[in-house]
Formats: sequence, C-alpha cells, structure tokens
Amino acid sequence: MEAISLEMVQIVGLKVHQLMEQIPIQLGTKGSKSWINHGMKVCIKIGTVENYHYFDVINIDRYNIIIGTVFMKQHGIMLDFEKDQVRMRGKNLYALHESADEYLQVCRQAMRHGKTLQNKKVTLDETK
Repeated sequence: MEAISLEMVQIVGLKVHQLMEQIPIQLGTKGSKSWINHGMKVCIKIGTVENYHYFDVINIDRYNIIIGTVFMKQHGIMLDFEKDQVRMRGKNLYALHESADEYLQVCRQAMRHGKTLQNKKVTLDETK
C-alpha cells in the first residue's frame, strides 16, 4: 500500500479524486479504523526512477508519504536500519533521520499560513 497524507496533498497543491466507494483500513491496533475516501496519481522521483504512481490519500500522522514493500521491491529499494541507509539498486539515497522533523514542521507552518510549495513532484534526492 502506498499512501500520502491529506496534509501533504494540501501543502504541495496536488489534485485528488474522490473514490466511488469508501475503503476501510484496519490499522494494527484493536478498534483503530479509518477510511480511504480519495486517491491520486502523482509523479514520484526516487533516485533514477521517475513515474506516475497511485497513492491512497489517508489521514496519517508524522509521515508525509508511505511507500509500500511491493513498490520498494519493484524498484530495488532496500532499507538498512543498522547503517541508517536507504539504497536503490546499490546506490545510497538521502534519508531523513529522527531529528529531521523540522522539514515537516516547516510544511505544516506553510499550510497554516495558506502557502503551498511550488514543486508538485515528490522527490527523494540521491547523495554522492
């Protein structure tokens, strides 16, 4: 499952479409349930991959985008928690660290003040 937060959609100014039927999401805890009401296709660039991909728009907290394991396997993306790295086909990608919540705070502040980010492409840049 790939998902994007409604907050990120609003900050970046992306267009969503309403689903004909709500889709239930059962989360990992008892009684925790939500619904998918909207979806969207967005151009996502990760390393050398750049293509349009479908995302469910859901009410997620602390994260802008969730990329699922099927997408990661399809594009050769590996998470190395021991080395704190994200690799794609052998190359290291830029990875946020726990202290990198500052970017999210800036985005939330921009949204509160009615501003949007101009770049409508979701990008994770490569490092060296």
